[in-house]
Order: sequence, then C-alpha cells, then structure tokens
Amino acid sequence: MSAAVYEFIKLVLFIVFVTNLYACIYFAIDKYYYEQQGGFYQQGFLWLNGSYALGNLDIIQTFGDSKSYIYALFWALQTARTCGYGVATPKNYV
Repeated sequence: MSAAVYEFIKLVLFIVFVTNLYACIYFAIDKYYYEQQGGFYQQGFLWLNGSYALGNLDIIQTFGDSKSYIYALFWALQTARTCGYGVATPKNYV
C-alpha cells in the first residue's frame, strides 16, 4: 500500500472519530438539559424536543436515544462538511 493511500485512510478515520466525538458531546448536552426539563426545555431551545427539520416533534419520545444519536451524528457530519448548519441547527447557547 502506498504512503498516499495510507495517509488518506488515516485522515478519513480521524474525521470519523472527531465527528463521532462532536456528535456525542452535542447529544450529551441536549440530553442533560432535556432530562432536567428546566429553562432551555421550557423555552424550546433543545433540538431533542423541537427540531425545525422534523416539524418540532419531540425526538426522544418519538425515536428514542439511539436514533436521536444518529440525528446528532447527522448534525456533526453536516457541520463538518459545510460552512453552516443547514437543516439541523443548535437551539441552545452551549
């Protein structure tokens, strides 16, 4: 295997790792505030209970944790590959 192919594979694996890390962090922050149901929850600042892309439905109640993480992974991938947030936008200040 040539050095260029090895470097490319290493780069792709690094991007996958970082994207998953960001998705975990993004999901954990909103999940924490979702479970507390404090000010961010009541004001609709959490993507877990009011995603514009999914018609403001409660993602946790509708899909559960595993699919909610996949949605967070979609957000992280979209943000990593573009200059903006697109359809999945963060709704809280964190």
